[in-house]
Amino acid sequence: PPGEWAPTLRPKGHAPGQIPRAASLAADADGTVSAFDLRHGRLVRHGSGGEFLSNLPFPFFPWSGTARHVAQTPKGYLVATMGPALEDNTSRHVLQLISPNDTAVIVERSFPRPDIAIFPACGGGLSLPPIFEVQISWDAQGNTIVVSQGDLYEFEIFESGSLVRRARRTLGQRPATERMAMEEFGDGYTINFGQGPCTIPPREMVQARGFSETLPWIRQVALSPGGEVWVERRELGEDTPGPIDIFDKSGVYEGTLPAGTPFPLVFLGNDRFGGAETDATDISRLVVFRVQRTT
Repeated sequence: PPGEWAPTLRPKGHAPGQIPRAASLAADADGTVSAFDLRHGRLVRHGSGGEFLSNLPFPFFPWSGTARHVAQTPKGYLVATMGPALEDNTSRHVLQLISPNDTAVIVERSFPRPDIAIFPACGGGLSLPPIFEVQISWDAQGNTIVVSQGDLYEFEIFESGSLVRRARRTLGQRPATERMAMEEFGDGYTINFGQGPCTIPPREMVQARGFSETLPWIRQVALSPGGEVWVERRELGEDTPGPIDIFDKSGVYEGTLPAGTPFPLVFLGNDRFGGAETDATDISRLVVFRVQRTT
């Protein structure tokens, strides 16, 4: 019932049913919850009562970026993974639909494989793509999948794995600059190389990683239960929320939500959704919002 706590999944670890490095969650209609284990490249599945069911391994290395990793559909699991490189010195980001009888590639994109960059300020190295490098952003509801995979304001709709619609806004490319790349990190990039937190200055990050020629228009996409597409526009700053545009199921623009509206973490119908808000004490909460539509 609403307001009651659901069972808690097992803590992180290496025993059966435990998750050393958890990422995205997926749930199906009968209450089975699957957590994507990034370290082992598998789904750890639990029943509606919290009991461990099984591990479902994948023969692909999981995608390590910030985009979504997994979703459950009536035809199988949608999983974002690294794929075998098609050319030397490239990496490949693949969105695959994995069913009991088949594996189908929905979309994929290749980009130059990043070298390990050394950061003197913190005495360590990281293998990170250029700043503003596009990731495949996607979401699913039932057999419908929405995907954004470029720097233009464009998204694609798939039904049961087949492309049925493409929608775009006529917004030109946004050339990226060094100043924009530095602004992306604010006061710097904080990381722990094993000796406690350390902050890499923005200029050092930009010089080591470089940046793409353009700033993508889309940060992430989502599908409402009614088939509407929600698009968060990309702004400078990793944690800076962008405007959220809504399109109907045919791809027609309906409007933009008020500035500062959080992006949906979960839909509770077509006009209600849950989003994260952080208060003045830096505590994040899941808040339910209602969309009021005007004619």
